[in-house]
Amino acid sequence: DEAAFACAAGWSSEHAVAVYSGGIQFSRPVAIGDLVEVEARLIHTGPRSMHIAIRVRAGSPRRPRDLQPTTTCMSVFVDRGAAGRAEPVHPLPLESEEDHRLDAHATELGALRRLAPPMPDGLLAAGR
Repeated sequence: DEAAFACAAGWSSEHAVAVYSGGIQFSRPVAIGDLVEVEARLIHTGPRSMHIAIRVRAGSPRRPRDLQPTTTCMSVFVDRGAAGRAEPVHPLPLESEEDHRLDAHATELGALRRLAPPMPDGLLAAGR
């Protein structure tokens, strides 16, 4: 979350806030004492949103060039303005083939999220 915030704040402002995190995939555990590398990359901007891919790798500090993937996810941030509403963000320029592929992937994930039915209010309260 901190790496994603730094990425979003660098693109917009220090008023960036996370509004969604999902698609979390855990591929292997992080052991106590592991060297951990966190990478956050802006992959898509909407009119008022920033989609950030987060990748975590970890491994023995004795082999820092052999870090293995542990976790991936995507977070969506907005730049909360003075009125508490999401402010417009500058569009991300798509320059490489990979930029276009990641942008399309983020757009597809957003469309899938919109298709999901909302979670019933009572379901959240039942867990308390």
